[in-house]
Amino acid sequence: MDVAPSVDTVYHAVATLYGQDAVASGKASVWLGEFQNSLFAWEIADKLLAEKRDQTSCYFAAQTMRQKLLYSFHELPVNSHASLRDSLLQHLSDIPCYPLESNSVILTQLCLALVDLYLQVPSWTGFVGEILKKFGANADKTVLLLNLLRVFPEENQSRHLRLGHNRRQEVHAELAAQTGPVLQFLSDVCEMHASDQEVVKRALSCLSSWLLNPLVPTDELAHSRLMQSILHLLRDPHCPSTVHDAAADCAVAALYKTEDTKTHAALAASLQMGIYAMLESFNMCVAHDDFDKLQSYGRLFTELSESLLENIVDTPGHGLGDMRTLELLLTAVSYHDYTLAEMTFNVWYRLSELIYQRDDDKLNNIFRPYVERYIMALYKHCRFDSDHEGIPDENEEFNEFRRKTIETLKDVIFVVSTDSCVKSMFSILQAQGANSTWDETEAALFIITAVAKNLLPTEEEVVPLIVQAVLGLPTNTHPTLRYTAIRLLGELNEWLDANPSYQEGAVLWLLESMKMPALATVGADALEAVCGACKQKLAPQFDHILHAINALEGPDGRSQVSESAVIALLRALATILGGLPDDEIAKKMTDLCAKQAERLTQILHEQTASNNNNNNENDASRLSRDPAIWLDRLAAVFRHLAPSSDGPSAAKNENGKPKPWLPVVQHLWPVLSETCQRFENNVRVVEHCCRTVRFVIRSLGIQSFPFIEPLVKQMVDIYQRHPHSCFLYLGSILVDEYGSMADFVPGLLFMLQSFTEPSFKLLMPQNGLRDHPDTVDDLFRLCIRFVQRAPAAFFQSPSCQPLFECALAALSLDHQDANKSVTKFFIETIDSLLDARKKNINDPGVAAAEQILLTFGDRLVENSLQAALFHVHGNLVRDMAEILFFVGKLSKDKLSEWLKIALHNLPRNNGLCATDEQLLKFHNSVVGTSELRDVVAEVRDLIKLYR
Repeated sequence: MDVAPSVDTVYHAVATLYGQDAVASGKASVWLGEFQNSLFAWEIADKLLAEKRDQTSCYFAAQTMRQKLLYSFHELPVNSHASLRDSLLQHLSDIPCYPLESNSVILTQLCLALVDLYLQVPSWTGFVGEILKKFGANADKTVLLLNLLRVFPEENQSRHLRLGHNRRQEVHAELAAQTGPVLQFLSDVCEMHASDQEVVKRALSCLSSWLLNPLVPTDELAHSRLMQSILHLLRDPHCPSTVHDAAADCAVAALYKTEDTKTHAALAASLQMGIYAMLESFNMCVAHDDFDKLQSYGRLFTELSESLLENIVDTPGHGLGDMRTLELLLTAVSYHDYTLAEMTFNVWYRLSELIYQRDDDKLNNIFRPYVERYIMALYKHCRFDSDHEGIPDENEEFNEFRRKTIETLKDVIFVVSTDSCVKSMFSILQAQGANSTWDETEAALFIITAVAKNLLPTEEEVVPLIVQAVLGLPTNTHPTLRYTAIRLLGELNEWLDANPSYQEGAVLWLLESMKMPALATVGADALEAVCGACKQKLAPQFDHILHAINALEGPDGRSQVSESAVIALLRALATILGGLPDDEIAKKMTDLCAKQAERLTQILHEQTASNNNNNNENDASRLSRDPAIWLDRLAAVFRHLAPSSDGPSAAKNENGKPKPWLPVVQHLWPVLSETCQRFENNVRVVEHCCRTVRFVIRSLGIQSFPFIEPLVKQMVDIYQRHPHSCFLYLGSILVDEYGSMADFVPGLLFMLQSFTEPSFKLLMPQNGLRDHPDTVDDLFRLCIRFVQRAPAAFFQSPSCQPLFECALAALSLDHQDANKSVTKFFIETIDSLLDARKKNINDPGVAAAEQILLTFGDRLVENSLQAALFHVHGNLVRDMAEILFFVGKLSKDKLSEWLKIALHNLPRNNGLCATDEQLLKFHNSVVGTSELRDVVAEVRDLIKLYR
């Protein structure tokens, strides 16, 4: 927008935006978005707020002002800051607080705008005291002041603004200094407006926000009238739900602070006693089925436990370690609605961690009764309704709860021991006897299944009885019970390996269960687990399992559910093959792969790529003509084809004897090659084909060499027309297998050179790196393999320098996989030089690598630091720090020199970022340390000064 629009034009666009004409509204939305991004929005939004023609335009103007201050503050000249602050204060003064329903949203946006402005001008101080004085004495502005006091700590904590740690701490301190007046103001508001639920709720929300400030002192709050009022509201069964929720939020915010019980001991003790007194209120809500309040009590009991947990473990039964806290927690867990139990899961995880770290049997004995009650409550929560039909729907909320229950059981089980838990559940089954309902039996088996992996293979007291009971389930057993029983056998795979007398019965029972379509997938998964543990012991069952695959298929195709079952069974069969003699492997591999090869050949004869590109086709017969299905089946076989270390085929590579499945691959290869060629413009099919070829090559190792030259030619040829990144990944597999063999290196370098130019065409344009992260990921995986397998050839190749420059640009890419490949490429490069130095290798390849790093080292350090500070997030920050660390391992002097340059180019001393002293300290610490963790910590601390 080059020319300022008139104010009337903006009014008209806003009116159109909220009008009835959808087309015109859409156009108005686009235009107003452009307007908000323009420089003219500052002045015009201010005029709209001053004129106050209608609420719609006022809201738009307030929102615009807030957005500009949030994202475009740099557009403001410094000399305009004071006038804009005064203008915003005036608008806040002029707009009435009531009616809340309409004016509150406008006031909130203006409050946010004013606070965002203040936070970004470090030269301003004392603002909180100023607004307390300006608005505190005016009862009509109570809601406005509550809004301002609420958003201040929230915005200071927000990462939308790049304030830096220094400014945030300065504002934290300013807010903390006003805690006394603020508490007094909030107490007065709650007393004066006790009958106004909305105002009381806002006052409590304000306190919740105020407590976000880590520097706020709490001793005054602990003994204040305000805290006693909050606890009274929470105990009052007649308290309105909205106020009760706000009071609970407030108490929870206070509990967050009391995790540091030494600093906030008084507040912790006050909350502890106050929440203990809520047990009767909880029971009254249970009687009246007041679920909203029960949710609030559940949160309070949970957060109290979180805050006092270390005290409970350190001094159980004394002071802040009072065990009544766990009693309250179990009260919430025992309530019939499982969502209250789910709230507590993290407490039990932390409790288990603390107990495990102490490694004290006496401590275990103290907490064992609580954990036993917890497990029994979970057993009750995990029961299905007795009228439930079919098998569990994995997407249902209740099944998500059961999945989380499995994790929490694994966390705490060591406190009571797995054997004890299993015996307890089995005793429930025995006590119920013939009178048990299917849901009771299923829940007990579900609990056993969750911990079955912990059972020793030598257990012979209870597990044999359980397995016999499972194998003896009648055919009319409820599907959900059979579903859980199937999963239990899968979890007992190691026990079955040690107890061969049960293996055949287990396999046949699983195969029989799979005849029910709904149980096919879970049955196949369990069977795969059993075959993975028992391996060659199940060789006699090979034909039975292969027959089950045919039984799963209809005459023309399969559903997606049964296809996943087929894949699992193929993996199981491939695992069994490892222990067989060579001739049997060859024959059974032919049986396993014949149908896939036949179907692919048929597809190639029937169709062309152009009429098979509809990936959304759901018809089962069409699915059977999808090449990806048959490629995935082959991939499953070759991926899991691993001869056992003591089997007949274990060492064939060393003595030159061909792998027994080589003839099968020779038959398959032309089919795979033609499939890739025919479907070259279908990225999905090509990806599946490359994946299959990858596992074929991995299974053969060096014996795949006859296929490599034609494969490389085909990959290079197709990549020029269709740069599918999967070819780059497959190329990295070839380099990994053959890069250490001199005869293959020229061909592999030719492949790299051929891939580089088309890749750069994708990545060079603006946003190219962001739009093609898979290409970045796979391209630098390929480079990593060259550095690992053929470093001398790679560093001397003409592709090396442009690849380094591309990698330098890609450091700022905030994409997990792509960025990790880039950083690993740099680290592997440096590591290769360190290895050469250690082995006293000084050949042309080493010289070329050193020259590359000397050429790009300063940019590598600066780009890594810039990426960490301004572009990437999460654990990618650690990777940037690791680059700095490895540069230091190579040369402390160069790191010092390059880091000084990088730090010199950073902003400093403006109140919103680091100071000269802080940057100097960072430099000295990073250069002076020899520990990676120290460099990571320094980088993370520096980031806080800029974000």
